[in-house]
Amino acid sequence: MSKSLEGLNHRACRGLVVNSCAMQGQSHSSENTPHPLLRRATLDDLSAMMSIINSAKSLLKADGIPQWQNGSPNEAIIGDDIARGWAYVLDLDGEIVASSTLWQEDDPNYAKIYDGSWRSPRSGEATSTRGYATIHRSCVSSAFHGLKLGSVLLDELIGEAKNLGFHEVRIDTHRLNKRMQHLIAKAGFEYAGVVYMKDDPHPERLSYQIFV
Repeated sequence: MSKSLEGLNHRACRGLVVNSCAMQGQSHSSENTPHPLLRRATLDDLSAMMSIINSAKSLLKADGIPQWQNGSPNEAIIGDDIARGWAYVLDLDGEIVASSTLWQEDDPNYAKIYDGSWRSPRSGEATSTRGYATIHRSCVSSAFHGLKLGSVLLDELIGEAKNLGFHEVRIDTHRLNKRMQHLIAKAGFEYAGVVYMKDDPHPERLSYQIFV
């Protein structure tokens, strides 16, 4: 991530900062609430996405997690994700409640991995000539605490990656982002090792992968 959903279930989503996200705020009952729709983002969604991202940045800072504190992700980065067709949102009755990026090229930050390794598919696991997809820049609106949207977002993105022909999905988060680490494990990811983000003053990330 890399770009963040982390901390979804408590205050926001930080670390699906995906990378990182926060869900602090008003509580909404899940009863009679329709399942949000995952769809590709358009430029019309950019303002709402940046509002969610900026809120997640503030929450990460308040929690002492030095992720997303160097100006990234910013409007130019998210706009580029949208132009590539890699940016996604969760849409709940016309309201954007979460955003993320499904990176569809090999991530150069993952070329070297330390204290572990990227594993190959086990017997019976599907393989693909497309390589892997990576979940980055994930976050959930602080106004929707209690709907477990962090888990919904990860599950939907994994499904979308499979629909696009990927059979491996990767993700990373900061070592201090315990809530994101919990969400990642809950989604079925396995720990792979440590990677480092280029041009980040706090570059270390824990990385994970799943085969689908």
